[in-house]
Amino acid sequence: MKKKKKKEKNKKLALDSRLLNALKNAGRPIFRREIFHLAHVRPEEKNEAKALLNQLVRAGNIVKLKGSRYGLLDMMTLIQGELRLHPDGFGFVIPEKEGQEDIFIPPSGIKGALHGDRVLARIDRVAKKGPEGTIVRILERGRDKIVGTLYRSKNIAIVTPEDERFGPEIIVPKKDVKGIKSGRAVVVKITFPDPEKVISPRPGPLRGRIVEVLGDPEDLNVQTKIVIRSHDLPYKFEDEALQEAEKLPKKIRPEDLKGRRDLRDLPFVTIDGDTAKDFDDAVYVKKHRSGYTLYVSIADVSHYVPIGSALDLEAYKRGTSVYFPNDVVPMFPEALSNWIASLVPYEDRLTVTAKISYDLKGNVKRCAFYPSVIRSSRRYTYTEVRDLLEQDSCPKELKWMEELCNILNKKG
Repeated sequence: MKKKKKKEKNKKLALDSRLLNALKNAGRPIFRREIFHLAHVRPEEKNEAKALLNQLVRAGNIVKLKGSRYGLLDMMTLIQGELRLHPDGFGFVIPEKEGQEDIFIPPSGIKGALHGDRVLARIDRVAKKGPEGTIVRILERGRDKIVGTLYRSKNIAIVTPEDERFGPEIIVPKKDVKGIKSGRAVVVKITFPDPEKVISPRPGPLRGRIVEVLGDPEDLNVQTKIVIRSHDLPYKFEDEALQEAEKLPKKIRPEDLKGRRDLRDLPFVTIDGDTAKDFDDAVYVKKHRSGYTLYVSIADVSHYVPIGSALDLEAYKRGTSVYFPNDVVPMFPEALSNWIASLVPYEDRLTVTAKISYDLKGNVKRCAFYPSVIRSSRRYTYTEVRDLLEQDSCPKELKWMEELCNILNKKG
């Protein structure tokens, strides 16, 4: 069975190479039937050859031109890159290969491509300011959903994109807007032009269908949704990641403490914004005759997130939590970010600690880093700390923090 699969793979690679060699030997764009002839494609290989040809086009190895001709990218004056549009209609293709100049694309050369699309551009001429060209193929949509405001009349319904770089309007079917008030924020999925098809010289206005109604754009919650959708932030977790998070322990187990330093007797505190829900770092400063000792403990999320797990993949995709005045798009599900990996007061939590000793002038004397377990003694807000520092009854640990902070700031 393995030999059969290996033989089929080698056969596919051989056919792949024959198609590319046919284009290389032709030295110019040619029709599919000519490629098959030069590659000696047998009748029983035709369907596979057609599929391979389409794969090579999608991968950007070859280009499908007007008139259904194909050519090798390396043998043509074509540049592969990202299209960045200006609200006035012109744009630039930013090449993927380093060292190549950006290509100016006039409005007539955009040919239905959208801001952020991965495209192929043909260089038409080189002016004093640099190369100018035309989009010849959309390799990949940068995004197929656009946020905008719906405007409807008796005869037509259009959506004006929130981001002006996507053009002045998107036409949507009247059946899509039934029951939706004019002026509402919506999400539109682009249906025309189709990036899989050869570009038309005059593609016409964008068309799409409404896939989500966000609401009144004056509402703060709706404004948050607009930002999230406009920047394509991943605000929903995959089911597998949610299931992994729900299976996590709700309390620290004895086996979790193995190899960790016990710092639960130190009065760590967290200091965050008023609306923060996940507390990922805690601090403690102790002053002594020769200087200060600073402890910074970071929640040890890696203890709960194995490499390659669904939670790990979600975190990689998100990169960070994104905060809004009224909401947050978390990096991890709440069962992890707001509980077992959050340094909430009076609960044992696994951390990684940095211990740094300073002299009285703020010079580092020594430092150490190690896995640990702590128990936060209090959750402060920035406002609370600022007010407490102005009072005589301020806890000494906060005063020590302020002293060390001022010393380090003076050092620059």
